[in-house]
Amino acid sequence: MDYSIDIFDNGEPIEIKTTFASHDRPQHYQDQIAYYMLATKAFVGHLLIIRENPRIESPFEPYRMEWESEEESESYRNRLIEKRDLLMVALQNKEVSSLPIWRGEKDWLCRNCLWREECDKIEGIVR
Repeated sequence: MDYSIDIFDNGEPIEIKTTFASHDRPQHYQDQIAYYMLATKAFVGHLLIIRENPRIESPFEPYRMEWESEEESESYRNRLIEKRDLLMVALQNKEVSSLPIWRGEKDWLCRNCLWREECDKIEGIVR
């Protein structure tokens, strides 16, 4: 598994995200720092959201994230292993239709995607 942590300081991963959105903390930002915490065996991780919106008075939003319980970290670990295993089977079989399609919150990942129609066919979506 490969990953690229923005900053790793005192045994804690720090992920920096820039966005034009004026609010919101997307779940995939939180998932990413959680996976970095797992990979580095860190109990604490940090997420810094930088809002590149000129209407925002304070563009920096820092979040400190830590495991609330062993069960929470195990839940993330199990989801990550499940995703890895699904990907490995898809690669072995050269068949991706069994993989879950993730369009991002509010479908933003797919807006300009070249394969959007293919995913729509797999999911039975008619536009």
